[in-house]
Amino acid sequence: MKALVKDTKILPGSEKVAALETAVQGDTKVEDKDLLVLTELLMAQLLKLDSVEAEGEAKVQRRSEVCRVQDLVDMLDKLKATNSNPFGNGRKEVAVTTGWASFEPEIGSFATPMPKLSSTTITEDWELFD
Repeated sequence: MKALVKDTKILPGSEKVAALETAVQGDTKVEDKDLLVLTELLMAQLLKLDSVEAEGEAKVQRRSEVCRVQDLVDMLDKLKATNSNPFGNGRKEVAVTTGWASFEPEIGSFATPMPKLSSTTITEDWELFD
């Protein structure tokens, strides 16, 4: 059980993830490389936790740490998406251009087709059934 506690103490994540979250939410552009490196470090921690064999309380603690690391990885994924958003963090800005292109129709290219004449005669004599 001590090995498990020792392994989770070297977890690089929560402080660094919190710092990156503060930066991204403060509209500071963060290098994607920083997010990727931290994600890879957390994934390495998951591999270490998976290699720990535990029973009883240690197993519960290991599961808790795995969930914590997975939550940090999920947070980094969200930060990466927010960081790469060209419109900023949560702002709903949209650039609209109204320059419409005009096209001159070529002969017969977009002309409305002529209705085809049908040999069917339409009448309003309805046949009634009982």
